[in-house]
Amino acid sequence: YPDRNDAEYMQHTMAYKVGDGLLSDIRLDYKPVVQTRYEPMERKY
Repeated sequence: YPDRNDAEYMQHTMAYKVGDGLLSDIRLDYKPVVQTRYEPMERKY
């Protein structure tokens, strides 16, 4: 991978059950990651 794309990929995937019983569906949504202590950085091995 040449570069990081934190703006597009730093997010949580949220899954919600919609409906009841066997015919329920799953809705996917996304929520941004809140940076608190540590800024993301490239791993260097």
